[in-house]
Amino acid sequence: MAEQRGRELPPVVQNQLSQLQQAEEQIRTVSAAKQQLELQMGETDRALREIENVSKGIYRSIGGLMIPAQKDKLVNELSERKESLEIKIQSLGKQESRLKDRIQNLQQQIQNSLKSLGAG
Repeated sequence: MAEQRGRELPPVVQNQLSQLQQAEEQIRTVSAAKQQLELQMGETDRALREIENVSKGIYRSIGGLMIPAQKDKLVNELSERKESLEIKIQSLGKQESRLKDRIQNLQQQIQNSLKSLGAG
């Protein structure tokens, strides 16, 4: 358990530290999810660019099989997927930003609490 100059920290500070640890874990999870979606977005972009350069003979992979696909239908599906990914990435970005603000706020609260303990 955390201690301040041989004394146990007050419950308020312990609670703040616990909230900080939870927020830090949440931001790691959100950041990892966002990074994964950004990788998927890059793959989708590359696929769209490649499809634009092909005039015929487009295939899609389904369960280890290569199946012929219609170019316009595939472009539509990939464009919708890209749009969906963009929305999810934006949402996670906002969540990440709120968590960063929360972490900074908690860090400041903890510092203030520890300063007041040192002065008391």
